[in-house]
Amino acid sequence: MTKYCCVDFSGTVDGKSELDPEDDAAYVNWGEDWRMPTYEQVMELLNNCTWTMTTVNGVSGRLVTGPNGNTMFMPIPGFRIHEELKDPSWAYYWTREIYQYNSDSAYNLIFHSQAVFRGTSNRFVGNPVRAVRVSNE
Repeated sequence: MTKYCCVDFSGTVDGKSELDPEDDAAYVNWGEDWRMPTYEQVMELLNNCTWTMTTVNGVSGRLVTGPNGNTMFMPIPGFRIHEELKDPSWAYYWTREIYQYNSDSAYNLIFHSQAVFRGTSNRFVGNPVRAVRVSNE
């Protein structure tokens, strides 16, 4: 591993723990006003929001309600390895931060019908991205 390597058993340590814009799927696909969320932003959602199971247009997911009453719907899409859809009753949304103890993994937001939590996934897995808008302040 030559980029985003935080432990020497994975390759050459470069000290990068957060994706550069050119490697951030939200930035690349939607432009400079968008990023994948940070670990801190995911923890803010977990700690400060209410997560309610619901179905929108036939799609199962969670309605996330913030302390200010704003909401967003996050579907439960599963993930992909190669072309195969896996575990369609779970959601694994990427953050832009590499797991500090294993460079092969990155942090993500994980949920299903019974729980919501943070975890990690191998970086080669096809997890969805929920983009966040960069503040202009």
